Amino acid sequence: MTQAEQRNSLTEQQVSEWLEENPAVLLRLAQKMAEKEPEAENITPLHAMRAAKAEKKGETLALRQERLMKVLHANATSSAILFAVIPDVVRCADLAALRKYLQISFRQAMDLDSVRLILVGEKNTATTMTEKEINAFFEDSFVNLRTLYDAEDRAIYGTAGKMFKSDALFRLQSQKGDILGMLALASEEESRFHPGQGQDLALFFGEVFSAVLEKVRKD
Repeated sequence: MTQAEQRNSLTEQQVSEWLEENPAVLLRLAQKMAEKEPEAENITPLHAMRAAKAEKKGETLALRQERLMKVLHANATSSAILFAVIPDVVRCADLAALRKYLQISFRQAMDLDSVRLILVGEKNTATTMTEKEINAFFEDSFVNLRTLYDAEDRAIYGTAGKMFKSDALFRLQSQKGDILGMLALASEEESRFHPGQGQDLALFFGEVFSAVLEKVRKD
């Protein structure tokens, strides 16, 4: 060690003696440290943060479970009602009787705000659409469950559709594969129909209704 290093270095004993002679230095240091520390009431302990996070996660899971149970209950109710009305649909003797049943009994039983039966025609009218226009609502499936976001989505319901939030569209076809028309079921409830729903029951109903429509149009 050089002479300069020896002069600049202090032993532990020397430091201790100097602090004893100058206690105000320690007080000033303690005061500065206290000023830098946050107030006690603003400190959130780690365990409290974890508990709050777990509680929030639990509330989210409970909310999801509640929503899932509501959806399952609604689906079960719709399934039961649908199977109950299918025999009545099958018993419709002609197209007029079918339209009347859909507009009154079926709509009330299914708690729908609108039911439209649109047939294939040479042009777009109040009750007909061209095959091309009908196919435009569908891709690979014969069912399209939609959330209605704007006026263009609600266009098939006319001015009455401004309050509709969701619908279910069924592309109806004969056993030979010819397009017969489209059935549109609309609701003012946004969660009633949506793209994430299962389509098995809807596809089955579409097949039954297609068979009934083909029968009444032949008679």
